[in-house]
Amino acid sequence: GQQQLRVARSERDVLAEQLGLCAEEILVRDGALADSAVFMQELKRRNVQLQSNLHDLLVRIGENRAVPDSPKDEGVFGLEHIRDKIEQAVRDASALPESERKDTLKALRLRWHPDKNSVLQEFATEVTKIINEAVDRHA
Repeated sequence: GQQQLRVARSERDVLAEQLGLCAEEILVRDGALADSAVFMQELKRRNVQLQSNLHDLLVRIGENRAVPDSPKDEGVFGLEHIRDKIEQAVRDASALPESERKDTLKALRLRWHPDKNSVLQEFATEVTKIINEAVDRHA
């Protein structure tokens, strides 16, 4: 009895320590993600500024060429790619039985809910809009 209690307490202590380390790791990763989001916003702002400067220079030297827009396709993190994936997920969910469909859509909405994504809240808000539009189309 006493031996089992000591073993259980020891296991509890080890697990509590591991949990603490995991929580620290999550905080560090959240911080890095927040820093990355800020850096990306700054890069986008700088890109817009450079595009504007380029346009002004071209106008000044008399070239009426259109300045190319920023690339629309931002890879797997671009909203167009995410829109395509969400559309597919909602279409797939619409083929499921009602209870499974509701659970699947609820999980998708929870995954991207802005309150659950404090670091990327603006992005999550846009993704949530895409989800809602897709559900409205395929419901």
